Amino acid sequence: MHKDINHLVRMDLNLLPILDTLLNEKSVSKTADKLNVTPPAISKFLNKIRDTFQDQLLVRSGMSLELTPLAIRLKPQFRELLDNIQTVLH
Repeated sequence: MHKDINHLVRMDLNLLPILDTLLNEKSVSKTADKLNVTPPAISKFLNKIRDTFQDQLLVRSGMSLELTPLAIRLKPQFRELLDNIQTVLH
């Protein structure tokens, strides 16, 4: 199976909104607050998604998180995917 397709097969697409929020907020606690879940739940998700993409996606830089080059590249694609899913479902 192609590497990119394998990532999607292994990824729970219900978690895409969490990833989108995390990439925009660049903060586990802000993402948790925005989605009304606990920070440990977001951290657990982040570790799972890091494993899926074999990339850190967000790395600590002082008091904040910064996007890795892969996350920067994927961010608009995730947003577009979420928009397309919403269009199909509505």
